Amino acid sequence: MVINSFYNRRRAAGFTLLELLVAMSLGLFLLAGLIQVLVTNREVFRVQENSSRMQEDGRFVVTVLNSAVSLAGYREDASLTMDTQFPNYTTQANPPAQTFQEGEVVNGTDNDIGGGDNIKDGTDAIAIRYRSDGGIRDCLGSIVGSGLMSVNRFYVDDDGTLNCRSDVYNPSTGAAVSSATQPLIDNVEDMQIRYGMNTGGPFRDVTAECYLDASVPIGTDNDCTALNFDRVVSVRISLLLHSNDDHLTPDNTPQTYSYEGLNNVLAGDNRLYRTVTTTIAMRNKIL
Repeated sequence: MVINSFYNRRRAAGFTLLELLVAMSLGLFLLAGLIQVLVTNREVFRVQENSSRMQEDGRFVVTVLNSAVSLAGYREDASLTMDTQFPNYTTQANPPAQTFQEGEVVNGTDNDIGGGDNIKDGTDAIAIRYRSDGGIRDCLGSIVGSGLMSVNRFYVDDDGTLNCRSDVYNPSTGAAVSSATQPLIDNVEDMQIRYGMNTGGPFRDVTAECYLDASVPIGTDNDCTALNFDRVVSVRISLLLHSNDDHLTPDNTPQTYSYEGLNNVLAGDNRLYRTVTTTIAMRNKIL
């Protein structure tokens, strides 16, 4: 009876202070490890999520650009000349007005500089136009009425969003029919555009002998000393995208990337960067 009473009192006494300290230390050690695993997994998820979004944005915008730019110069009757089907026209001024000369179906600006025009400084912009046969859509996905002219303009605004502006007008009267702007993707750091010129004489093909940007003086010659939009048969568009979130690079070391012939460019933050480039042939220019 005395022995059983002794053991019962010992069991009722609980843990000693040392035992509690050891148990708490082990618990905190395991908890710290678990928290570290959760933090690491969260960072990996953020990197994967941002990378996937950049990849999806790149694929989407390439699809839109290829669809729209390849329509440049389209007209229902391909036997009719560009000059008769595409008269002079100046778009509305939002963003800044774009002027097409007679027969021109592609135009653009280089490295926009100066505030107040809602185009990001240092980025290029492009405008293309075509005549609809009633079954063609603009860059917003809207059907353009038969016989109407559609001008699609792509530019990066001050917030780093790539936009498409659609201006539809009647080529017979010059009267505007509709105008609308739609954002396409966010987080665009830069957009640079080069125009492929064919210099092979009067019989054109889709071969571009040189690619020039819009900073080159505009001319009417069929060589590579000046940019002649009338001789442009293809367009090369390069986009520099960055992730939505910052602090994604290993050890918070800025990423280096290659863009527009520049290698090992050091980013100014700790975001992820991706370049997207597409070359688009304007097949209607050679018909």
